[in-house]
Amino acid sequence: MSANASVKSVDELRAFSTYLKNLSQNLTNEFAIAQREMFRVNEGWNDEENIRFMQEFEQTVQVINRISEYMNEYGVFIQKKCDILDMYRNIHL
Repeated sequence: MSANASVKSVDELRAFSTYLKNLSQNLTNEFAIAQREMFRVNEGWNDEENIRFMQEFEQTVQVINRISEYMNEYGVFIQKKCDILDMYRNIHL
């Protein structure tokens, strides 16, 4: 951990980590549901505007999945830092 790192509350940091991981999972789940629904509703619909929307939506879902993955990874990183801070705090009590 960096020498200039400072944390006001490990509990708040841990809560933020959990929030990020949950948000990541929720985003992934909700957009997967939206994709399935879109494909279900659009079966046989060959309108050019709809095709363009579906292509853009697919690209957007890929970006959202990357962001979601990054949020989850950062949540895990924060959790590990919290564990280290807790060990440090327990040793120095």
